[in-house]
Amino acid sequence: MTLSAKLSTASGLHVQCLRPAVDGGGALLVVEFLGVEGGGTLAGDLAGGTADVGVYRLDPVSGMADSPDRSLPGIPALAEDYAAALSAAGAGVFHVVGYCGGAALTTAIVSELAKLGADVRCCVLLAPGFPGADEVQAEFDAILAKVGGGEGFVLPVGAAPAGTVQAMAMARLDAGLAGLVDGLDLERDEAEVFMADLSDRYRAWLGFLLMSASVDTSTGLRCRTVEISPPDHVAGGGPEREFVPWPNAATGSDLLTDPLLVEYVVRITR
Repeated sequence: MTLSAKLSTASGLHVQCLRPAVDGGGALLVVEFLGVEGGGTLAGDLAGGTADVGVYRLDPVSGMADSPDRSLPGIPALAEDYAAALSAAGAGVFHVVGYCGGAALTTAIVSELAKLGADVRCCVLLAPGFPGADEVQAEFDAILAKVGGGEGFVLPVGAAPAGTVQAMAMARLDAGLAGLVDGLDLERDEAEVFMADLSDRYRAWLGFLLMSASVDTSTGLRCRTVEISPPDHVAGGGPEREFVPWPNAATGSDLLTDPLLVEYVVRITR
């Protein structure tokens, strides 16, 4: 498998391979978000900081944005799909790292890999978040503000199925996006592509948040579990989770920009 090759899941999502696992030599899996309301290069940095393990990046939001299937499969189904593709890569031993809102999916993948017989040695959660209704609403309001979609639209998170809430959110966002595109000097074809791309990405991001809302799958893991967060972050999970307050980090983004983080993650996942 070559650099940046992809593992395909049964549902057509992908796992990017930055460096393949060789002869059961183990692998680092990083769950992060690229190009949608944040991002990170942690997987790339880890690939540069290690030489003897495979490194895989999983970006569920980009995968859902590119998928023609607009349904929300749920965190358990996503985790099962990704774990099946990863177990087929032949790594044998896994260390799994998840960032921020990817915590629920990260820990669900750990559980699914274990069910498939993989040896999962460590799960590292970076500023993990399990968004509730308030967090989803705040993210929706922030996106609306960016596209000029108005204010005061309350999403019925928890009171309606996630797919229904997503559809309501996208109807409002698409109206705002249409107004945004009208104000740009674009040809019609360019405008349609631009709007479709933004709409798909916002749909996927909000859908992922809705699937993750209040779903904490991080307790009861059978592997070492380490949380690295800003010092004032409220530690989650059970007593078995190790909490590492990261100095000089006020936000999760601060973690990703600290070069010492890569060194630390490499050390604890060996």
